[in-house]
Amino acid sequence: MFGPLSFPSAKSVLKCIPFENKPVVSTCCLCERKFNLQLQQEEFLQHIFDIHKLVIADVPLIASLEKYVSYWRMRLQSNSLKEFCSTILVDIEKDSEILKNQEYFLLSDVLPEDRQLREGLQQQRLEWALEQQKSEREDTNFSRGCLFCLVHVNGTRAQYLDHLAEQHNLQLGHPHNLVFVDQLIDKLQEKIARLQCLYCEKVFKDRVVLKEHMRKKLWHKRINPENKEYDRFYMVNYLEPGKTWKEQQGPERETVNCDEDTDWSDWTEETGESIVCLLCPHSTASWEEITSHLASEHRFNYEQLAADLDFYQQVKLVNYIRRQVHRQCCMLCDEKCDDNDGLLTHMKTTGHLTLPHCSLWDQPEYYFPTYENDLFLCQIEDSKSVEEEELNEKMVSLHLSENKEIIEQFKKILSDP
Repeated sequence: MFGPLSFPSAKSVLKCIPFENKPVVSTCCLCERKFNLQLQQEEFLQHIFDIHKLVIADVPLIASLEKYVSYWRMRLQSNSLKEFCSTILVDIEKDSEILKNQEYFLLSDVLPEDRQLREGLQQQRLEWALEQQKSEREDTNFSRGCLFCLVHVNGTRAQYLDHLAEQHNLQLGHPHNLVFVDQLIDKLQEKIARLQCLYCEKVFKDRVVLKEHMRKKLWHKRINPENKEYDRFYMVNYLEPGKTWKEQQGPERETVNCDEDTDWSDWTEETGESIVCLLCPHSTASWEEITSHLASEHRFNYEQLAADLDFYQQVKLVNYIRRQVHRQCCMLCDEKCDDNDGLLTHMKTTGHLTLPHCSLWDQPEYYFPTYENDLFLCQIEDSKSVEEEELNEKMVSLHLSENKEIIEQFKKILSDP
């Protein structure tokens, strides 16, 4: 039977290590060797495998490896690995010799204590990111020059991001979905200063060529989803282990290929992107036109139906409708139709072109876009006045509802003196 998480020093250990992406020297959980886990993670994992015969499962899903290692260092000071770990027998090749049935230890979330630790760290990191996002969004003293022109934006970070999107078509995502905006802009500024395309990351000979490249390749006025440096700037990365903003991008729209001998004159000008109707393939560049189309063609008055929904609820509603239409299933009764025309006919004749019950779409899975680059989502704004703290608390409680009981227990244990 595993012991409870009742060590009085656990709280101080977990709280003293920051979540910021800064170098922190950690001591191995089983010896005195020290590692900077930001830079030496692979070396550390190899060390515990070779020297201590220990394997930590699902390391990329641990919210803070530093906190995780520090916690288990405390627990293992007075307990053996066998009390916490699963034992596995493996064949190891060493010095050209095969060593049979070597005993190794697996530390994983199969152990309730380990699972509680991982979920608690995930919760702590999410709350930390939400607090940072709240601070940034409430700050009205933001002041910074544009990355591309001479305009100096004063006010909020959202206004700055709106300027980049509206005036320069630089699509970074909705301000509600971003965090650590200052550092994100710093990183983009560094790349532009190096004459580097933000998307394909090719370096050009001068600013004029870079500007022309990004103008003609409209898709390149985005950041590269393959670059993990951007993960920390998107809230989706803090919501659930294993979920990243990159995974929500879908298949690549084009193959990134920027050879030195590219003939710029052969490139065709892209006509721009449009907002696609929620219910049919019709698209237009105007928000007013697409909502008018929904109301007149489908008798689906989106703005009226969503009037009492906050931003996060609208995001989930739109993503739910997108998924149902893609599946050719009614958004109310889930009846499967043969094609889009049949689906529209069904919903019209049954009176199902209305707001679905919240139990169908108010689920954490619909925080994530059904389609990559869904410009309908970019137009969404809060339809009712809700305090920022309430929105953040709702976002946390909905997404982590399945783990709420465990997380509350974990937090209570850590708060015990």
